[in-house]
Amino acid sequence: MMTDFMESDAKISSPEEARLAEVAYHRKQNYVVLGAAAPSIVLFACFYYYLEEYFQSALFVLWLIDIVVGILVTRRLTSIQSVTLSKRIFAGIALVLFATNLLTGLWNPSIYYIVLPWSFVFPLTAVMFYGRKSGFIAGSAFCVAAICFFLLNAMPPLTARNILLFQFNVAAALVMIFINSMIYEKARMKIQDELAVSENQYRLAERAQRNLNTVLQQEIERRKLSEKALVESEIHYRALFEESVVPLWEEDWSEVKSHLDNLPQETRDDLLAYFQNDPARILKILPLMHVKAVNRATLKLYGADSQETLLTHSDRILSGESIDFVIRQVLSLYKTSRFDAEVDSLALNGKK
Repeated sequence: MMTDFMESDAKISSPEEARLAEVAYHRKQNYVVLGAAAPSIVLFACFYYYLEEYFQSALFVLWLIDIVVGILVTRRLTSIQSVTLSKRIFAGIALVLFATNLLTGLWNPSIYYIVLPWSFVFPLTAVMFYGRKSGFIAGSAFCVAAICFFLLNAMPPLTARNILLFQFNVAAALVMIFINSMIYEKARMKIQDELAVSENQYRLAERAQRNLNTVLQQEIERRKLSEKALVESEIHYRALFEESVVPLWEEDWSEVKSHLDNLPQETRDDLLAYFQNDPARILKILPLMHVKAVNRATLKLYGADSQETLLTHSDRILSGESIDFVIRQVLSLYKTSRFDAEVDSLALNGKK
């Protein structure tokens, strides 16, 4: 039986379709082998039976049974691994039966010239249909045994009957070699085409990868330029922030917003009354106003030598008017995200 040196012709799009296509392909190959080999196997079984070589006839009957059983077993298998293993087992049995026919025939003078031409077919058939490694081992073992038989057994005389048998089997062996070669060439061309397609797909994938790498490199360069521009913008902003003659505060009010969002709806509807009824509530919000930075003008205005000093004593700069200012600031920023106002506050030394 033929081994799996060819893959399915089906173009599959999923693992399940691939499995079904491969199994169907191997089953088809089994039918091809049965159709091609069965007539010659039956012919030789009948021919040896006619010659009263019953052992040889039985070998060919077993060979035919092996092929039929192999097909029936393969039809019940569903995985590609089990199908391939089944084909190898039954192909091995067929090769053993074939080799037994040839070697015992070389020892039998009455059929010597029948099996002699086929002895040259066996190594080629073993390699073609059982793979390079296993076929080479089987072919080599057969060649060693056949050579020993040639050397130990004298060739029978070339009678008219033997000449006719020899000529007939030489012609049949040549036809078989030709058929085997055509099948092998078809498989080789198929594999070569698939390799060409795979190579082309690899080149396309490699080209796409190179293009992708180029795009990624360009993106990396763009991001580096963006990061550089961002850093330069940050430096420029910090310079403007620090050198401004107007006091500036940079604050994070995200926690203030979260605190106000968690208040009841009726409270959020009238936050002004909420804070005016209890001014201490606004003082609880002050720690949630995270001051990230103040500029030099702010430090000068409040008489602080550093931002840490200013923030540590921030309670000193809040007068009653300043608290009202903070309330209005919180309400305006919470509802409109904007606030414009003027207010008098105190420096750290208590002066306005």
